Amino acid sequence: MTPDEFAAAVLPRVAAAWDAACLCAQPGFRKLLSFDFRDYDAGPMGLAETETLGNTFIRQRFDRIGDRQDLDSGDSLQKYACPQCGAACEEEFAEFSIAMSRSCFRFTSPGELTPTALYLVGFYGFSRDDFEKVHDFKRTESVAEFLRSIDVGAEA
Repeated sequence: MTPDEFAAAVLPRVAAAWDAACLCAQPGFRKLLSFDFRDYDAGPMGLAETETLGNTFIRQRFDRIGDRQDLDSGDSLQKYACPQCGAACEEEFAEFSIAMSRSCFRFTSPGELTPTALYLVGFYGFSRDDFEKVHDFKRTESVAEFLRSIDVGAEA
């Protein structure tokens, strides 16, 4: 699936579910947003779903807490709070080139993550070899299976 197809076929369904009740407590949603290549001893890469869902839901719908902070690593950190449930979330953003950046969104409020997350679009980065180091994010071809994995009913 391409990013444009994801935006057309999946985002409206996730948004409809979000409007009914936020997904902050859902383990599959949390897992998908938490992707960070540093957890895999891999080079810089991102996951398209993390970027798209993070931008659509965290950056655009959550309340910002304070100013963006520059970290010693060169990354920046922005804190957010969900306007529906109050869950706290932190975004780490890093830019590696003009065409390569990535975000990682981690909820700081208690909650579980699913052992494995599913994706439809997939990874991007400098080396495909790094993609193979990721063992707990798997591709699916099924929109319905993806939606169920982030706790959005396929009928949404």
